[in-house]
Amino acid sequence: MVQNVLIPTDFTIESLNLLKAAATMNGRPKSIILFHAIHLSDSITDLLFFSKSKFIESIANEDFLTAVKIVRNRYASIIKSVEMDLFVGRSSRAFENFVAGNAVDLILIPDAYKFRHASDRSIDPLGYLHRGNKRTRVISWKQNPDLSAADTLSEVFQFDPGLK
Repeated sequence: MVQNVLIPTDFTIESLNLLKAAATMNGRPKSIILFHAIHLSDSITDLLFFSKSKFIESIANEDFLTAVKIVRNRYASIIKSVEMDLFVGRSSRAFENFVAGNAVDLILIPDAYKFRHASDRSIDPLGYLHRGNKRTRVISWKQNPDLSAADTLSEVFQFDPGLK
């Protein structure tokens, strides 16, 4: 049975440490949802013309997309799919509905990682993730903010996820 895993991302290569952690835990096949939390405007025009896929395309750079493909290919026997989605709600109840709607079995949370804002609409998802959800698992890794994208990708393949 495939396990559905929800992973927050800020579309940086470093945030993919959670993707690797998912691939290396418990040996079960997984379907991964990389999600980014954003705030939507209350403007009717903005809401009518908003497209999740176009928004993701605008903030997911080529290095990030390549890194996702590399991790997915390396763990192809475990990772069955990787999708990207946006959480656009404003409440814990909306997040619970997002989790239920995606049939999430496990949510991975970084221990000390500070999410960067990929756009001016980005919000930190950790407030929603820490609110008593029993499906969560904390992952820790040592951060190094001075690394280049290539070095960060190299570190993703070298790190040993610390499961709590």
